Amino acid sequence: MDRNARALTQRLCTIVLLFVGGCATGGGGGVANSATPIGSAGAADSKCNPLVQVEGCYGSSQMLCDNASGTWQLLGVCEAPTVCGENGLGEQAGAYVTVCQIPPPPETTDASGGQDVVAGGGGGSGDAGPVGPGPSTAEAVCARWKQDRSDLAEGTFSGSMASCDAGDVSETAKDNALKLVNLYRWLVGLPEVTRAPDLDQKAQACALIMAANGKLSHTPAESWKCWTADGSLAAKRSNISTAPGVTSVDLYMVDPGAHNHDTLGHRRWILSNSLGPIGVGSTATKASCLWVIGGNGKSQAPFIAWPPAGKVPVKAFGPYGKESIDGTGWSIQSDNIVMTKAKVRVLDADGAELPTTQWPLGGWYGSKYAIGFAPSGWKAEGGKTYTVEVSGVAKPFSYQVEVLSCD
Repeated sequence: MDRNARALTQRLCTIVLLFVGGCATGGGGGVANSATPIGSAGAADSKCNPLVQVEGCYGSSQMLCDNASGTWQLLGVCEAPTVCGENGLGEQAGAYVTVCQIPPPPETTDASGGQDVVAGGGGGSGDAGPVGPGPSTAEAVCARWKQDRSDLAEGTFSGSMASCDAGDVSETAKDNALKLVNLYRWLVGLPEVTRAPDLDQKAQACALIMAANGKLSHTPAESWKCWTADGSLAAKRSNISTAPGVTSVDLYMVDPGAHNHDTLGHRRWILSNSLGPIGVGSTATKASCLWVIGGNGKSQAPFIAWPPAGKVPVKAFGPYGKESIDGTGWSIQSDNIVMTKAKVRVLDADGAELPTTQWPLGGWYGSKYAIGFAPSGWKAEGGKTYTVEVSGVAKPFSYQVEVLSCD
């Protein structure tokens, strides 16, 4: 495999691979078609190399390099005033994901000399805060948390791994997974999303591939058992997991595993401004795929934090008690606020600073910019409120996280 293909494959693995330590590449190699500009797509039906070119922009059009035909296919068109943006692989060929987004305002220089983009919107200290009403009372938060988690059934699988029949998973199970996605989005003040039947079908084909082979890959080779073009496409555009569909939504929000530390990408796609519609595929007991990439959501939250600015149940930090975001990391993501020089302080109710470790998160995983930070020697407790202060950006801001016990 050549350098470009290997680098891109590694990047795909890092984005949304869950519960495995590596990524099966399936071999092969290739270079970008010389007629296609590096980092951009060609017009419809022009040649492309799916081994190293995944998505790209052609004017305002979002293009996909089709595995079967080796040609660019129209994925969608960005409507004004949005533009088609790529993930910025630099000199590597092709692009991983394209996003329709409002062009960021001109860069300004903060007091420390760093280049940062001024956030739009308001609602928080420093005039940069989440948009949307969000939860208003502790009672409302606890009531919805309990109601939306009252049925977490994974349903039944009608297909067969032995005969490579993708089948389907119970409609209730798909609704339960969607319900959890929207619960988390509601907690951060983002609008709900819906499921699309065609994306469900492709995600189902993806789940079959992962379950039949007993391993995960965003680029499964055609030699994999039960491989299909639809399943392969969904693998590129989904959060993937060895757990069933409903359970995996909670796991994506925690994002455990050393391979997820540098991106927290599963969570960031679920909390993306651009999310929706989604697709849910599951084998009920084994693998699942959640189609999250390439959405047409038009939310414009200046920043999105997890745990959120506002009220949040303590059980949301680690719904299953094994892993917690106190260990994997809290996160702040934004489409416009440059966080390359961001610094975070977490204060307790008395104003004392709590020790944290913090690190930059890779760009274009549901948001262009992000930072991760984790408690060091302490953990969030129900009944306590924490203030998060962010500096090193063009317009410093702060918000409070009120942790509810909901007992």
